[in-house]
Amino acid sequence: MFRRPLATSEVHLGTRWHRQSHAPYPGGMREQPLGPDLCLLASKPTTRSAYSTLTPRWEAIDENDIHTECAQGSQRYAQRILHSVAVAYTDVDWQGPRETAGWASLQWQALAWTTLEVTGTDASLVAFSISGAPDFALVSAEQNPPPTSCIEWYRGDYYGYEAVQADATDSMDARPAASVPHLITVEPGRYYLLVKTLYEVRVMGDPHGVPRVKFTVDVELQKNRLEKDLMLIATGHRFLHPDIVDGRVAGSGIDQCALVSVAIRNPSSRAYKFSCVGVHAPGRRAEFIGLGKIEPFTTVKVDLRVWFDEHIQTSSTGLKMTLCFTATFAYPSAAYCCLDLTVPLNHISFSDDPEVDCSYKVTYLGPSGVEMAVIVPPLKPSASEASAESRLTIVVLHGAGVDVQGSSMRKALRRQKRSWVVLPTGITPWGLDWQQASFHSWRNVLFDQEWYRPLTDTRPSDRYFLIGHSNGGQGTWYGLTHLSDRFVGGVVAAGYMSLQEYVPFTWTEGRHSTDPILRAILDAALNDYRNDMHASNLVGMPLLVKYGVEDDNVPPWHSRAMVSLIDDWNAESAVKEKKWPRIVEVPHRPHWWDEVLREDDVQAAIDAAESDPASPRVPPSKFTLTCSDPSEMHGMFGWKILEVDVPGRVARLEVEYVEATEAVDASIRLRTTNIRRLEVDESSSSLRGLESCTVFIDQESVASRLRGVRTGTMTFYKERLWSLVEDEALSSLPRPRQISSITSLLTVPRFLLIVPASSLVQGNHRAREKAYESIARRWAADLLLYISADVRIVTDENFLYERSNASRAAAGSEQQRHFPPPIHRSNHETVLDFPYSIPMGFSSNDYWDDPHMIAMRTDDDYAEYHGGDSGSAYGYGYSYGFGLLDVRDQTERQIAKERRRAEEYEEQCKALKAEEAEEEKRQREEQKDVESRTWVFLGGPKENKAVASRSTSEGNQEVASTSAPTEGSLETESGGIDFIQHLSQEQWKIGERLFAEPGMALLYSLPHPNPPNRSLVLTGSSCPAGIERAGRLLPVRTGTALPEWIVLGPRADRFAAGARGVEAAG
Repeated sequence: MFRRPLATSEVHLGTRWHRQSHAPYPGGMREQPLGPDLCLLASKPTTRSAYSTLTPRWEAIDENDIHTECAQGSQRYAQRILHSVAVAYTDVDWQGPRETAGWASLQWQALAWTTLEVTGTDASLVAFSISGAPDFALVSAEQNPPPTSCIEWYRGDYYGYEAVQADATDSMDARPAASVPHLITVEPGRYYLLVKTLYEVRVMGDPHGVPRVKFTVDVELQKNRLEKDLMLIATGHRFLHPDIVDGRVAGSGIDQCALVSVAIRNPSSRAYKFSCVGVHAPGRRAEFIGLGKIEPFTTVKVDLRVWFDEHIQTSSTGLKMTLCFTATFAYPSAAYCCLDLTVPLNHISFSDDPEVDCSYKVTYLGPSGVEMAVIVPPLKPSASEASAESRLTIVVLHGAGVDVQGSSMRKALRRQKRSWVVLPTGITPWGLDWQQASFHSWRNVLFDQEWYRPLTDTRPSDRYFLIGHSNGGQGTWYGLTHLSDRFVGGVVAAGYMSLQEYVPFTWTEGRHSTDPILRAILDAALNDYRNDMHASNLVGMPLLVKYGVEDDNVPPWHSRAMVSLIDDWNAESAVKEKKWPRIVEVPHRPHWWDEVLREDDVQAAIDAAESDPASPRVPPSKFTLTCSDPSEMHGMFGWKILEVDVPGRVARLEVEYVEATEAVDASIRLRTTNIRRLEVDESSSSLRGLESCTVFIDQESVASRLRGVRTGTMTFYKERLWSLVEDEALSSLPRPRQISSITSLLTVPRFLLIVPASSLVQGNHRAREKAYESIARRWAADLLLYISADVRIVTDENFLYERSNASRAAAGSEQQRHFPPPIHRSNHETVLDFPYSIPMGFSSNDYWDDPHMIAMRTDDDYAEYHGGDSGSAYGYGYSYGFGLLDVRDQTERQIAKERRRAEEYEEQCKALKAEEAEEEKRQREEQKDVESRTWVFLGGPKENKAVASRSTSEGNQEVASTSAPTEGSLETESGGIDFIQHLSQEQWKIGERLFAEPGMALLYSLPHPNPPNRSLVLTGSSCPAGIERAGRLLPVRTGTALPEWIVLGPRADRFAAGARGVEAAG
């Protein structure tokens, strides 16, 4: 068990930092999870960089590029140390590669290191927060740098969330602790701290010279001065709470319920469960959202519901509450831990003055749990002020790293007279580039939440208008192409075309030796990010595209090229309206200026959409719907692609409405590419007047006409030929193919459950168990840091127990209830004398005064609990171990005493039944919680009990599946990937190819019994290095090329995806 450090424990971080002199190496866009391993490259004396021909060696970083701060100690030994380090390679000719390869050639990566020493006699828990660098590791100093053995890499805070928070104070002693550090148990001794440095243009911008990386290292001992096991973190975007508008909770209905989110760190060696929340105010209450557990040495997100009084007075500036947690085991200290929290009550008063900022924050449940958005109400929010047809709901997507709580974003748009403005956060300032969870985040607040309260109880217009700048502009392209039916128009300001076009995936370490077919498979995993490929979905869309001519952040050609593509599709579709898209080039303007979204051209586009009676837009007679991932694509003009034929390939649906002539009848002609299943929404306004048309798919008549049912859909399915599926036959169709790229796990990260194998018995089982446990904790911390995800970790055995136990609880009404015996409680110990003899008295008219009734009821309860006889005596002497009892000799005092005892027992029965009902409710919630989450299994079916095995029809080989032979195992109709066969926990076959070499890593997706949730299996071959190699593929950012399944080999440490680094993928 981890022991807290002694008071004399201190940490020393070497003041001299070193770097690789022969570096840097190409830093391919999002290539780092695939490789290469910088330690391996640095250890080979023959390995030279594309940037330099210097002899490989280590050299010290200039002291002027290192800044050190210490707290509670000297510069040599302290309780907390912070280093700021700058790394640059000034002797590299950066201009040469830039002229031919562009920004991609400016992205470099290298390794920096220093020494770290921990003093004391016992192991210490150390919090590491590395800001501005993608990865770091701590290795024993027994190896000469750089070590080449299996290294546990931890992800750093590359976007600098913690650094922004730290800049708020100048004093090191007053500087707040890092909110989501990695907590590492470190034995006393000397170590190397390795830091991977990476210059990424998307994060750091055009260097205009030498690209320089700056990172900070914050190392702090988790000291025994902590009074409690748990630590409350209520700062920055870890602390979310709504504003109070005119006495009501913003975004809440009549129940006045506020959603609040904080983070809790557990630096102790025991787990804690959520217990209860106490509110220090009359008439107010609170509760935890969901079933939570805080594992040792982790930090988790904690979401709360808080109910207020009907009206909140402006004199109330804060609400104090106590969060209570129960330890999973109590010995030798307290069984609970309580933390005090004060939720600020920020009061906002509505004003119809256009110069007054009366925007307010709302919180809501999104993909990452409780999330936040800023709402700017119109000057006339009441529905009676203007008709719904002349209103819009405007969504504004911010740029990368921008905090919407700042005044610049709140005032980025003019205050509208009739239309509401919604500014979502995208979960965090960087989020997921407005895709995956960030995409669903703003969809949730827009379509499903009550953000318009408390200023009106009438939901605003469902005519949506999308605006975005920079990365938000790219998010606007993505949102309009994927939800084109929901928007009446948009404004894209300085938005880049796609992730692949902004900084190309060309300057990578693996590009020279990757098989072109393999490269195509990896690239196909990123198809959904290609907004340009989906440009056909924007035909006829009223669009304004705006940028500054002198933009050096997003090159203007991105906007021009995207407009050109839309023009081509408009021409192909014979769009009659020629004024859209409109392009505005502003001379002498850079990437951003304060008035970019407040100028007349943007307001004119909004006004035109407000007054346009043709909204939603009228479909042209011919158009094309493009789709790469059906689960993320909403549809277009009522048509939607539900399933593709070949995953990874683009699907297109060409629709043409043919008018009736003397020669032919009116018809709807569809041409499909890579589509297996599609549907049409008959209630769509785009299909009015087309009810009598015959439907042709790929030149074959499928339906004589649309049914004209205004509330339903028509589904078409292709086996060999296309056919219309009647409603009653829909359930007989196979489930649409569910699995997709591995990065799709980030779509709903709030519901992510990590299940590591915990009971291995073969081979080096303990090392594998520790590797899986370490990966689970590291990835959970990464997801919390990058996208504020509340991730649960349960072992495979507990996973099976929760599912099976909850299933039994759900059927509890059909089972006999078993209560504990009636008890006298004393310090939670059971006291009960056997045998249990009940004396009797004479009858009375009152129910509880009737001793016969007391005896009969108590006797029945005793029989229910123990299945035996209590030995009650009815009106005459009865002998049962304690001698003869004659009820005729009992006094009234004795009768009253026994009556009170029976009453106490009855209350105990009621309390026990209430406890059992509460336990059944909790178990049902556990089952719902488990079933509703996306599952990530660490360990294949030969080692993780939660991943079952089944036999193929061809023989006795076992394939990965979610159909298990034991109670509580996963069950699904669609099975797994049949051609992946697990021969043992360290070997597998894919098709006819055997993978048994040490160091192999395998990841693959599985169907989930509750779509759209997903499942993933991660495993490695014989040595822990394979598991570690697989662990680094688990995604936390967008843009990593991870298809449905991938095998990564040891060569990836040198060649990344090339030269059999990626052994197989599909």
